[in-house]
Amino acid sequence: MNPAFVQTICDAEKIYRRQHKKLKDNLTHIKKNVVHSKAFHFNSDYPLIYVKKEEVNSALEEKKIIIANFKYASGIKDLNRIVITANHKKKDLDQLITILNQF
Repeated sequence: MNPAFVQTICDAEKIYRRQHKKLKDNLTHIKKNVVHSKAFHFNSDYPLIYVKKEEVNSALEEKKIIIANFKYASGIKDLNRIVITANHKKKDLDQLITILNQF
């Protein structure tokens, strides 16, 4: 392993821990406020929300919220995922929660 890479990881430990805590706080905030729905799947231990219904995508797009959308293979339904990060602000999450709770 490259020694400079190892040193950088060691030097950034506090940043990694702080960002991980922020991410966990964001996931907890969503868990406490989003209503369970068959339109999407959310597990508060994993920073993705799997969108199952196209209507959710349309509602997000109307609010200019961009999500990951791709196919693994041709002929298979699109995979739509909302990626949650440590850098999302509570107001952003609240806007997302409001939209998801419509479904």
